[in-house]
Amino acid sequence: LNSHGIPQYDKPLLYPLPKGFGDAKRIYYDPSEDALYLAGFSSAYPDGRDTWWAMGSTIVRCSRFLEKAAAGQITDGWTSDMTLYIPFNIEDGSQRDYTNAKAFTVEGDYIFVALARYGHITVYDAHSGKLVGRIEPGENVKRQSGWCDFNYAINAMKQADGSYLILHEENAFAKILCYRWWPDQQ
Repeated sequence: LNSHGIPQYDKPLLYPLPKGFGDAKRIYYDPSEDALYLAGFSSAYPDGRDTWWAMGSTIVRCSRFLEKAAAGQITDGWTSDMTLYIPFNIEDGSQRDYTNAKAFTVEGDYIFVALARYGHITVYDAHSGKLVGRIEPGENVKRQSGWCDFNYAINAMKQADGSYLILHEENAFAKILCYRWWPDQQ
């Protein structure tokens, strides 16, 4: 902090994107595992229509990111440890793009992906990328949820009993949905 209490930072460090990754629309860093997660569009599933609001079609994970960066291993064309292709529909008026991912977070062994509309959350294994399950709004909210419209509209926290609390913003009905999810009940 300077004499006025304003944080002072070192110069930024810039790293290239992994091989086949077009852009980074969302980022999550897990300091407990030194794991960097990036979400965006990849050459395998590009966005031909500039679906600006969507998170992308691809999530990648780089384990030991800062360790690799310090060793000079994060260079042009580096390869991620895990690549997850998530469903993506081009914005073409069909409204299929309502199922596109808007936001994601990582907690414990899971990636939680908030879909743009209807309040659905898909859950993936953070190490393998395999689909684990899906969470949807329940009867207590009449199974209704609207768009999540923040880029980081979902947060999760693992509880001591093994369950996860997941907070999911939604705009249409002006609320934050709180889910309790038990991985072993899938």
